[in-house]
Amino acid sequence: MLVDLNIFQKKILIIGGGRETTRKVQGLTGQGAQLIFIASAFHPKLEEHLENENYQLITETLSDASRIEAFFPCYMVLATTDDKALNRSIINAAKATDAYVYSVDDPEYSDFSHPAVINFKNSVRLALSTNGKSPLMARKLRESLESALPDLISELDLLQIRLQSEIREEAKTVLSSAEQRKSFLQLLQENPAIQKQLSQNQFNTARDLALALLREYSLPERVVNSGKIEE
Repeated sequence: MLVDLNIFQKKILIIGGGRETTRKVQGLTGQGAQLIFIASAFHPKLEEHLENENYQLITETLSDASRIEAFFPCYMVLATTDDKALNRSIINAAKATDAYVYSVDDPEYSDFSHPAVINFKNSVRLALSTNGKSPLMARKLRESLESALPDLISELDLLQIRLQSEIREEAKTVLSSAEQRKSFLQLLQENPAIQKQLSQNQFNTARDLALALLREYSLPERVVNSGKIEE
């Protein structure tokens, strides 16, 4: 079972800074978490994945878990070093605080598995797992999917995701039920005038049209002119 946790503004402690850490962190980016890394050294590509993230790199060599207790409580703790005994001690300490825990070389002792994750332009996230049978193949398949995504997900799709995200928040203030909001967002997605503006990369104009449609939709009589807005 793949579960997507809400880690917005949650503190996540990652022990390790090597190649494996760099791969695992891709599943944590783009979600507004507070990321704290502790390691003796950090992979050169790690910070490339952390652009626009709230993160802290602490250069320190750990021999046991006593040092990390200063960072508790944490929502989640990941042990990604190449020292299995150190990873186990970190996980034991974190478990005592009821944090979610993950050890890169100890899946049976972890609270969750860590699938190969594709983060496409911070708008689409795909998780790929072989249920622990072959992390190597999961990585290979992820790389194949990454190269194919630009042909499958267009810039128009990404703009539509952005618009839906922004207008959904606005809709929560005027449409009380989830069913109403779902119906409205479906109407928004199918509106030809809005689609035209997005296809021309006129996001602000599309957003203004969407807000106008929302104002009409939220009227007590629900008169929306079949969702049509003059182009």
